[in-house]
Amino acid sequence: LIHEWEGLQGGEHLGWAVAGDADINGDGSDDVVVGAPGYDSATTDAGRARVYSVKSAYGLIWSLTEVSSVGVGTSVAAFKDLNADGFGDLAYGQPDHPGGGTERGRVSFISGQTASMLSAKTGAADFDHYGAAIASLDITGDGKSDVLVGAPDADANGSSSGTVYAYFNLAGALNLF
Repeated sequence: LIHEWEGLQGGEHLGWAVAGDADINGDGSDDVVVGAPGYDSATTDAGRARVYSVKSAYGLIWSLTEVSSVGVGTSVAAFKDLNADGFGDLAYGQPDHPGGGTERGRVSFISGQTASMLSAKTGAADFDHYGAAIASLDITGDGKSDVLVGAPDADANGSSSGTVYAYFNLAGALNLF
């Protein structure tokens, strides 16, 4: 065992999702992104995503949650650099987020340098649960992190047949549309 991180409140579910392979804080080492979708803040089960350094005594870099939200950190992903600022970035999924309807789901893309939201994408239809899974992969072979997002209950070919969306990172500008 190298290290372990523990949740700070009952029902937090720290570790529901984990990701790495990106230097979020710019210290030259990859960091760890951990989801805790049951974390209670201003609302019950608002959730949060936490980023830990593996170089600085495994300490907390920052923690993200959203006021009046649901399930932040149900899925998480780390990216080499989505916005071409030289820092790794991250995303967290909220598959039960209303998204202008009912449980459409949402994925929020966060700057590793500033911890501010770069962009967000919402599922296309009610009950799609967009953002149930997120992954980083260089699909185009250009050395940049591209994005995969799962919507397991999308109805493309029948009820809950599911859809995986692939988005490419074009010159540091994530193409979500």
